[in-house]
Amino acid sequence: MFRRLAAVLTALAFAAGMFQPANAADAPQIFFSPAFDAYVAQAMKDWQVPGVSVAIVKDGRTYTKGYGVRAVGNPAPVDGKTLFAIGSSSKAFTVAALGMLVDEKKIAWDDRLTARLPGFETYDPYVTREITIRDALSHRTGLSRGDALWYGSDLDRDEIVRHIRYMKPTWSFRSTFEYNNLMILTAGQIIPAVTGQTWDAFVQQRLFTPLEMTSSSTSISALRGQADVAQPHESIDGTVRTVPYRRIDNIAPAGSINSNADDMAHWMELILSGGTYGGKRLLQESTVAQMLTPQTIMPLAFPWTLYAPASHFLDYGLGWILFDYRGYKAVQHAGNIDGMSALVSMLPEQHLGVTILTNKGGDFLGNAIMYRVFDDVLGGAHADQGAVILKAYHAVLDPALAAQKALDAKRVTGTHPSLALDRYAGMYHNELYGNAAVTRDGDGLRYHLLGTSGKLEHWNYDTFRVTSDEPGGAKQLVTFALTPAGEVASLSVGGDPTMLFTRVAEKR
Repeated sequence: MFRRLAAVLTALAFAAGMFQPANAADAPQIFFSPAFDAYVAQAMKDWQVPGVSVAIVKDGRTYTKGYGVRAVGNPAPVDGKTLFAIGSSSKAFTVAALGMLVDEKKIAWDDRLTARLPGFETYDPYVTREITIRDALSHRTGLSRGDALWYGSDLDRDEIVRHIRYMKPTWSFRSTFEYNNLMILTAGQIIPAVTGQTWDAFVQQRLFTPLEMTSSSTSISALRGQADVAQPHESIDGTVRTVPYRRIDNIAPAGSINSNADDMAHWMELILSGGTYGGKRLLQESTVAQMLTPQTIMPLAFPWTLYAPASHFLDYGLGWILFDYRGYKAVQHAGNIDGMSALVSMLPEQHLGVTILTNKGGDFLGNAIMYRVFDDVLGGAHADQGAVILKAYHAVLDPALAAQKALDAKRVTGTHPSLALDRYAGMYHNELYGNAAVTRDGDGLRYHLLGTSGKLEHWNYDTFRVTSDEPGGAKQLVTFALTPAGEVASLSVGGDPTMLFTRVAEKR
């Protein structure tokens, strides 16, 4: 199946590519040459990606091109105007929006969060008192990700931020890089607190409009009725299939923007120019410089090394990952959400930027294309970084898949739950995530948490496997613990210590 699909994608990549340079006669041959197109087609095959859109900005000129299709089984081609979800590449927009408030002296990067969000609180009173906007944007708060609070959750933005007070720190404050969407959301909530505008309205008015990003939006609601929209895809049971768009309005400052290659080129122009677009200054040059200045040291370890395999260092700035490539400073930020991947990257000293948008989740096609563009501009002998990334990816993925198969093989068959299924049904509570419910469903059980649900299938002994109701949803093990008296005391999810839920006593 993979070989047949790859062949189709390769053919479509050549047939459906659309080239839209700012000035066709001035388009450098190195951009979207036959050799480049062949490279993209092979990379699409390697990563099993149905469609990709590429924007390149070089010395103030813009070039865009689409490859492949918007959805498997549909011949509609991807082009420079095809809309994609950009996921965490949205974070830099939130930083830029806050940067505008810094420029206007309404906030400062080192303002304490409690000065702008008086009700904000963390588990540790010291952190509550000391944490700044810069800390929140630099992934150095000592808190683990806690993504279950927003992913598939029915909690709104304010309620998610309120729940952060229940997150016990995993590391010391400011000691460790740990990617955290919740803290970007928290920083984003400063915008309505200071301006009275929602984050969405502010980004639209102060960034999208002056940057002429006329197709971009902050919610999938805006995609309704749009014709040129890519459909998300995931690999499910070995086959690339379409999946629904994920609504993530509740974490919007960390990842909800939808855009296309044409619009993202304008965004890159703003950063590459040091804060101007169309002759108008939107950000002070010093503010852009802060965004691209190291704030937190990142580990040179998987998965981050997949983004920069040839780098000698990795740092996180404000909304951007910073690294080196062939003697030049490079910046990038990827984005991944259900069925979509994005990458925005630049070599500022070369006044070069490239955005790659794909309609498949969890792929690193964008990194392969990014390095190909970088190398075409820099010239000279160089290793194929796309091949390096692909090999490193499979070096980790293949053993991980093997380990999962080995775990499955260790499942003890012929066992049965200690209790009748009715005895497991009930309400369970976790201070951070709230209540999880286990209910009877015909002859089985179901699990419900923060707006998501799934079927519980008996695995072995008192462990069940929950399969999400969503297509391609994760399968996790849920283990029930019993008291010495044989009553259900708690359940834990996926072996995560933060996801231990205590049984709530029933009222009599």
